[in-house]
Parts: sequence; structure tokens; C-alpha cells
Amino acid sequence: MVVAPPVSPSGKWIRISRPDDPIHIVAFQGNLTHFRGDGTYVFSTFLYIPSGSGLASIQFEPFGQPVSDYGDGFLHLDFTQDNRVRIDDDAGTTFGTFPRDQVFIVQVTLNINASSPSAHIVLSGAGASGEADRNVIPPLRPKASQFGAVRIWMGFPWTGSFEATNVVVTRKS
Repeated sequence: MVVAPPVSPSGKWIRISRPDDPIHIVAFQGNLTHFRGDGTYVFSTFLYIPSGSGLASIQFEPFGQPVSDYGDGFLHLDFTQDNRVRIDDDAGTTFGTFPRDQVFIVQVTLNINASSPSAHIVLSGAGASGEADRNVIPPLRPKASQFGAVRIWMGFPWTGSFEATNVVVTRKS
């Protein structure tokens, strides 16, 4: 859903809002216009996560991923209730900090290749800080080589809402 901005400046924001409903999952899926294969991609967005909201996620997926298929990503970030970021549901990868009720920046540089795809993640702005590097785990490397979509979502059992704007993926030449 496109909504009015939660803070100034104005612009168009997407709101991910999930009620207490075990059946429906709410998401925005942004698809690259065409498949480009191996290379360096930079994803960035501004996030606004209000106090009391559940876990927010950003997931990187193969090109042509069906909107209804939530479990086929190769890397995902969870913005947890303790204002930290966890990578791929691995508690040992938790890093950084982000503020509630303020806009902050998330940037992920993906180095997509067949042998060792990786991500460099940066949080910044409004008191957000932290950097982490993550290699895509071997079973998911074939999916990483097919990169072509980004999903911003909130899954079960989490409830609440959060917002994003300026969702951009560029490919370095």
C-alpha cells in the first residue's frame, strides 16, 4: 500500500502492515526489470520502524520468484525487536543498532558470482550504525546466481507495521 510519509520530507512510502492473522503474510516484492547474472549489485532503502512493531525483514531472491513464494530467498535481514539486525535467522550474525520512530538507511552490496556470493550490509543515519559481511551459504549459491528480486515483508507470528521508501537496486558496471 502506498501511504503518506511517516516523517518529513514527503514522498511515496510503502507500508507493510500485518494484523494478528496467522494466515496472511504482507509483503512488497520489487523485481529487477531483467536478469543480468553475475556482478555487483547495490540495494538501498530508507526504513521507518515504529515502536511496538514486530520483526521486519528484507529478503533477496532469484529472478522470476513467484510473489506467493516466501521461502526461496538466498539471504535475508531481520530487524528485530531489540533494534538489532540478524542475518539468515542465525543469532551469531546479529549486528548493529537502529532507532525506532526515525528514518534510517539500509544498504546491501551483493557480490553475485557462482563460487562465493557475498553481501556487505551497512546501517546508517538517525543513530543507526553497524556493518556486517556475510557469505551466502553453499546450498543457496545457485539461487544467489539468479538474483533478481527483493522482498520487504513481515511474516508470521509478527504483527504491526513498518514503512520503506526509495527502494533501489543498481548494478555496478
